[in-house]
Amino acid sequence: MQPVVYDASLILQGGLILCAGMGLVLTFLFLLIGVMKLQALVVPRFNYLMPEEAPAKKPVKKAADDLSAVALAIAAALRR
Repeated sequence: MQPVVYDASLILQGGLILCAGMGLVLTFLFLLIGVMKLQALVVPRFNYLMPEEAPAKKPVKKAADDLSAVALAIAAALRR
């Protein structure tokens, strides 16, 4: 078995590629955050062009008078 010989230049090149890749990702993330913040400032100014539709209101059921509700509850309880 031969001993393993490490080449220092390959390790340095690997470290350089590692730092360059991480720097590229970090730069992209900062750019992404900046674009999203800029978009948050610009988009609301043009909201009048395509306003959101208001949600449809559900009709409110009017409760019957209290005595009929009580009578219905009593009748349901007696049927059991």
